[in-house]
Amino acid sequence: MTVPTGNKAANEQKPLVSSLPASEQLLKELQTSLNINKVLTIFAQFISRHLPLKALSFCHHQENFPILNQVSGHEHETSLSTLYVEQQYLGELTYTTQGRLNSSQKNWMKSCEQQLLYPLRNALLHHEVCNQAVRDQLTNLGNRVLLEEVLAQLLNVQERSDLQYAVMLIDLDNFQQFNQNHGHTQGDKVLIEFAHLLREQLRSCDQLFRFGGDEFLIIVANPDESALQLIFRRLQLAISDNCPLNSQNISCCAGAVMVKPAHTADSLLEDARQALLLAKNKGPNYLEAPLSFSQTG
Repeated sequence: MTVPTGNKAANEQKPLVSSLPASEQLLKELQTSLNINKVLTIFAQFISRHLPLKALSFCHHQENFPILNQVSGHEHETSLSTLYVEQQYLGELTYTTQGRLNSSQKNWMKSCEQQLLYPLRNALLHHEVCNQAVRDQLTNLGNRVLLEEVLAQLLNVQERSDLQYAVMLIDLDNFQQFNQNHGHTQGDKVLIEFAHLLREQLRSCDQLFRFGGDEFLIIVANPDESALQLIFRRLQLAISDNCPLNSQNISCCAGAVMVKPAHTADSLLEDARQALLLAKNKGPNYLEAPLSFSQTG
């Protein structure tokens, strides 16, 4: 006997309440991985085998993990569940189901959430440790470790495709003198503010890294003359409009190179360094780029 909800189509898709398995079965599956996406996928697959789950996403401190999205048509019900373990906030699960669940099914879902809590906490800790290993602790940008991984993948992909990339290496003008005059604490504040401005000027397809010291590196996807100039010009305007940076006469210069089939990661970065040196020799607010891609301030 199915549980009546007033929606015949939805009832036909819902299993018998007695057929719902013990949630403890889920725990064994969840304990097989520390990868957060894998843990959440196991959870979603277990639920969807027994209930009409159409979408599931998880949000942890503004980081979103979309796991399942099979929503189509109408008559969907969305619900939100906030997860805690030992008074520690883990995040929020958002479910979308075909039709409304009855009370027995909701209780079973809650019991499954209880099995998820500790595996999810362990996966989040693992995720944070992995992020720390590839993130610059001051600016939270990708660090050199992550850059090397991304460049290796980029060069490998470019060998087998027509995708075009450019690398832009950016350096703050007179930053060492600023550090000497105002101290490292104020210097760190400048770097954090500059990293924030950089993020805001980039397209979603571009990637940003802290290269070291006061140098930052951008991987520009599908670059052309306007893309490189636009990024640099927008950055100049953003600095001039930023009171903390503008009041300290902070500016930057940059060197950009196209990624070529013959490049290795080391030769690509060396070419970017040489382009940056040319820009620095020509003065502040200067972009040294291939062919007609150059722009002065």
